[in-house]
Parts: sequence; structure tokens; C-alpha cells
Amino acid sequence: MLIDGMYLQNIENAFGLYGKIDYQKFSDKLIGDFQRSRTYVFDALPYSSSAGRSNKQKFLDRLAYFDKFQVEQGYVKMDQRTCPKCMEPIEVPRQKKVDVLIATRLLECSLDQKIDKIVLLAGDADFVPAIEIAKKKTEIVLAFAEVGESIGVSTALKKACDGRIKLDAAYFSDCLRNA
Repeated sequence: MLIDGMYLQNIENAFGLYGKIDYQKFSDKLIGDFQRSRTYVFDALPYSSSAGRSNKQKFLDRLAYFDKFQVEQGYVKMDQRTCPKCMEPIEVPRQKKVDVLIATRLLECSLDQKIDKIVLLAGDADFVPAIEIAKKKTEIVLAFAEVGESIGVSTALKKACDGRIKLDAAYFSDCLRNA
């Protein structure tokens, strides 16, 4: 199980579930009848040294204590862009290294003969080349959500995978943390 943390966070926000999902239950549900060898969560801390950065680090540290969970982190870099409305230069935070970590782990897991199925929770077409290679060795299933214009998934990514699980708010009903 490979989870793009930012993608899942965007899904959580879109469904009003931020901080409410039990990642262990969610991961087990996505894997279904297959045995989950490990769940990898890929993410990066916010750029600033705010309370949000500290809270995110605590959250990722807690995930690392779950059974068969592993957290792998990239970083956030500020990129220069031009504001499309005012045409002024702005800085935009962008995750770095996260997609490479996901693609590398995808390929590594596909080579493990004990792994019959890899579930990828992501929406980015950048993973297509790695999927094309990995699915020669194992089944690749994509978990994704499409919520209006705020959350989407690449058509190329959906086509590249062997199977697809479309997530909606109801899918999470039995994956919520106990209050």
C-alpha cells in the first residue's frame, strides 16, 4: 500500500474528514482479502516553521508506530511563479522528492515475490512509467477520488493501473477514528 499523503489530505479536506480517518483501518480496507505487507505514507512537512509543521511532524511520527507502517518524507521548496490574476511574482510551496520516493518504492515492491498486489493512492500521471514497469511483476490497483474540480486523478494514471477503487465519502464510513 502506497499513500501519497498530500493527495489523501486533500481528499480528507474535500469530504470534511480531516483528522478523522484511521489510517490503519483505511489501509486494511483498501487491501481487502490480500495480506498487507506494509503501508508506506509519503509526505513532506510544510515549508514554514509554524505550528502546522510541528503538528504534521507529530502526526507522521504517530503513523510510524502503527503496525506495518512506514513514513517516508520529502521536503517543501518555495518556487517562483507569476500570479495569473495580478501578474506579480509570487512564491508557491512545492513538494520535492515525494513522487520519486513513491515511484522508487513502487518498483521495489513489485520485485518482491511475496507481494501480489500493490494499492497506490495517488492522482498524478508522473507515476505512469513506474506503473508500466511494475505491473509486469504484480497487480497495481489505483485508489482515487474525484471531487468537483478540487480533487482529481489523471486519466493516464487510471488507464495504466490494473484495477481502480473510486473513493467517495461513504467509503470512509467504517475507517473513522474512534472519538
